[in-house]
Amino acid sequence: MFTKLTIAEGEISTQRENEENIQTVIAMHRRIKKLQAVQKQKYFSISEFFTMSKLFMLASEQYGGDAAEKYVSMKKLSQALNVSPAMVTKSVNALEKRECVRRASDSSDRRGVNVCLTQKGLELWKEEYNIRGEFIKNAFARFGKDKTRQLHSLTEELLELMEQEAENSKNTDTTKG
Repeated sequence: MFTKLTIAEGEISTQRENEENIQTVIAMHRRIKKLQAVQKQKYFSISEFFTMSKLFMLASEQYGGDAAEKYVSMKKLSQALNVSPAMVTKSVNALEKRECVRRASDSSDRRGVNVCLTQKGLELWKEEYNIRGEFIKNAFARFGKDKTRQLHSLTEELLELMEQEAENSKNTDTTKG
C-alpha cells in the first residue's frame, strides 16, 4: 500500500529547491567520477591511491621520516580513511598482489593485522602522488586562494550538516521500529 504524497502550495518552492540540491549533488558526483577517469592514473585506482596516501601519512606520523616498511594497524588505517575494514582489505589485497604493501600479524593482538608500504610501493606512490598533485594544484591555482578557502570551509560545513542529518534520520528510524 502506498501513501499519497501531498504538497501544500507554500511547500512547492521548498520542494523545487530540494530537487535542485539533489540534482547538484548528483551532477557533482558524476563530474568527479568523470575527472577521476580522465586524470592520469598511472598505477593505482583512486581507492588504492587514497589507501596508500593515508598509510604513508600514518606511518610518517607514527615513526617519523621514511614511511617504507613501517607497519600500521589495518584498524587504524580503516578509521583514518573513514571506510569499512572490508573496503581497506579490498584495496590492500590488490596492492599486496603488486608487492606495493606487505601485511603482518600484530604481535600484541592475535586478531590484529598490520600493513606497511614496501619500498617499491612507496616509489610508485610518490610518482603517482606527483602526477595527481600537479593536476589538483593547477586546478586550485586557477580557482584562486580566496575561493579555495571558501570552498573548503563551505564543504566542511555542508558535510557536517549532512552527517548530523543522517544521524538524526537514523535515530528517528530506530525510534519508529
